[in-house]
Amino acid sequence: MAGIQVSDLRKYYGKGDHAVHAIDGIDLDIENGEFISIVGRSGSGKTTTLDCLGLLLRPTTGTIVIDGVDTGGLSDGKRAEFRSRKIGFIFQGFNLLPSLNALDNVLLPLRYSGGDKKAARRRAEELFEVIELADRMKHRPTQLSGGEQQRVAIARALINEPALVLGDEPTGEVDTETSQKLVGLMRQVNRDRGVTFIIVTHDLDLAAATDRMVRLKDGQVIGDESQVAVDLAESARR
Repeated sequence: MAGIQVSDLRKYYGKGDHAVHAIDGIDLDIENGEFISIVGRSGSGKTTTLDCLGLLLRPTTGTIVIDGVDTGGLSDGKRAEFRSRKIGFIFQGFNLLPSLNALDNVLLPLRYSGGDKKAARRRAEELFEVIELADRMKHRPTQLSGGEQQRVAIARALINEPALVLGDEPTGEVDTETSQKLVGLMRQVNRDRGVTFIIVTHDLDLAAATDRMVRLKDGQVIGDESQVAVDLAESARR
């Protein structure tokens, strides 16, 4: 489980008077096992913040400590290694390879890890049970609905047994009912496995299903509220 400390995080593009302050001094403390949403209008710095937390982007200044590791001091190679061991990603557009079936897409992050292939396959098959697609493992992405593709993407994010999962608009490509089911799945993993989730979204219904909502504007935190999460998946079943 990942505890995260973010201190005075800043990301600027350009220099001097023409610099764009995508992130302008963010402080966050995130406890192990939290389920957090980051919300704000376009241009508020949501995705840039997520990319920095996922070690996909180096901040201009500031520190990000994940599981006690100050990630700012890591080389590019060590950042990639840390990312592959500790962090899972769920993208809005699914990002599944059309040439691979669902099972091989889930196993893709392990392709170069050199681990036990049989154990990896067993873990993947267990995840397909969790996402309720055990009978669709050999289907290619084009044979799956949008919601099924995103469930496969969630399984792929979990295959490395990460401490932290980051989602960039993970329900943005599906309808409301499917979105609710996906949220229910992520909440289940969060509760059952203690995985920390941080989700960027513009959907306030989705944000209401998280334990904490962080609001950004102009690259700064303007609100950080603990809340009683609404169980959207349960509401959908009523």
